[in-house]
Amino acid sequence: MCINTRNGIELIDLSSVVYLKADGNYTEFITTDGKSKTHLSSLAYFEEEITALYDRSGDVSPFFRLSRSYLVNTDYVQSVNLCTQMLGFFPDAVKPLVLSKRLLKSLQTVVYDKYQKPCGK
Repeated sequence: MCINTRNGIELIDLSSVVYLKADGNYTEFITTDGKSKTHLSSLAYFEEEITALYDRSGDVSPFFRLSRSYLVNTDYVQSVNLCTQMLGFFPDAVKPLVLSKRLLKSLQTVVYDKYQKPCGK
C-alpha cells in the first residue's frame, strides 16, 4: 500500500499489518514486530483503500472492521476469549486488545467461518 506523506510517499506491506487503530483523523498501523506507525487519514479511508487493493488483485481481504476504532487482520488472530474479553495475536510482540464481548463475538464468528468451514466442519 502506498501512502502519501509530507515528504513523499511511504510503502506499507499489508501482510505485516496486524491491525489498524483509529485515533481521530489519524490511523495507527500495528505491525508484526509490535511497532506502530501513525498516518494522517481516517480508518475509513484506509479501509476503502485496502479493500480496493484486494479487489483489484482478486484476493479476499483478511481485514475485518471490528468497530469504529479497529480494522483487524484475521490472519494474525490467535485467540478470541469472551471470558477475559481479550483478543490475542500470533506475534508475541503485539499486545492483546481488551474489547467488549459484543465485538469479540462478531470477530469470533468471522474467524470461525474462515478456518472451520473450509475444513468441512
